Amino acid sequence: MALKKDQTQSSARPDYLAAHACFDCRKSFKRKPDIRQLVKLCPDCGGPAVNLGRKFKPPAKDKVSEWEVVRFLYESGFPFHSVGEPYPRTMSEAKDFVQRYEASKIKSVKVPVWTDHPVRKGKRQLRYISCSWTPYENPVLPDGDPT
Repeated sequence: MALKKDQTQSSARPDYLAAHACFDCRKSFKRKPDIRQLVKLCPDCGGPAVNLGRKFKPPAKDKVSEWEVVRFLYESGFPFHSVGEPYPRTMSEAKDFVQRYEASKIKSVKVPVWTDHPVRKGKRQLRYISCSWTPYENPVLPDGDPT
């Protein structure tokens, strides 16, 4: 992908909204996704609200057992990204799902970082750096600087 001369860091951000969920409030809301901030603050309680992607369909607030399944899947490394089949609705199905797709779970994320171009002086380039993925935490670059 060729970058235009006047593109800024915000150009790397998508134009769609993703579902974010607060497990404490059992609420979901749409926000612009940002790989540097996978965990945002819940607008109701101020607790962590995690990015569950564009395809996430939240259970009703009173369906506590379904919210427990969503939390279990997220904490197991499955933040509702495509895996080839629908996500489970019951805990027994979820445990089987996690075992079946162990190789597909999220272990790291690629974070976009703007750096100076190595050859073209005065130009910037967009690079992606791999960072480990930890539930409820935003990525930290390998040199220790938070993104």
